[in-house]
Amino acid sequence: MPVPESGWAALAQYQLADEGVCTILPDDLDFKYAIAAECSVGMAYCAQEFLNVKPGDYLMLLGSGQRQFSLSHVIVGLYRGARVISVVQDDYQAERVRAIGEARGGTPDLHIVDMNSPDWKDKVLSLTDGNGPEKAADFTSEEEVLNAALHLLAPQGVLYIQENLYNPNRKLSIDPYAQLAEKNLTVTATIDSRHVDRPGIIRTIRNKEVQHMWDQVATHEFPLAEVDKALELTVTRQCGKVLVHPHR
Repeated sequence: MPVPESGWAALAQYQLADEGVCTILPDDLDFKYAIAAECSVGMAYCAQEFLNVKPGDYLMLLGSGQRQFSLSHVIVGLYRGARVISVVQDDYQAERVRAIGEARGGTPDLHIVDMNSPDWKDKVLSLTDGNGPEKAADFTSEEEVLNAALHLLAPQGVLYIQENLYNPNRKLSIDPYAQLAEKNLTVTATIDSRHVDRPGIIRTIRNKEVQHMWDQVATHEFPLAEVDKALELTVTRQCGKVLVHPHR
């Protein structure tokens, strides 16, 4: 199929890929959960490996961005035993985050903070006993929010920057001494999931608790013949992960 006029996306029946970057998925893994291995739970898993998220860590998740990423981070954070603080940007995101917690049977380790509230940063500090979170992931790519994350992080904290294609003006300007060195902070990022993480990703998406939470993120499904409807829905932002089934 030819590349569209936009030049950035296309559908194809076949794709050539180097064997070294491919991972065979288990035959018993349903498509609905297998699809989470790449641009959703898999990338969140890789990011939280970079963050070294451990049980008991406070993990702050900032904004929505490409929604499937921010929601998948909630799932992976809870799966890893972190205390998750989801700083949401809209009501739909808050609804989905709340549904993820309910699918897990409810959890005291999940907190929702409204970024539109003028005191959201104070609420984060209150949840972390004034110390700030040890780990944070940003989905806004907004300079003001990124700097707020650096300010809120606890000493020796780590900020992970997840890609956000919805924001074309992505940038971060910092004072490396005052904002990083004084608290010994680390800033890191990646785009894809690493091959070394693939076994852990597969274990994660096979976990029944993770699958129950993922059911709250995969909000809509379409056959390939209705891909236009799927794309129209994603533009509304009133959805989580939209699945397009190639063989329906």
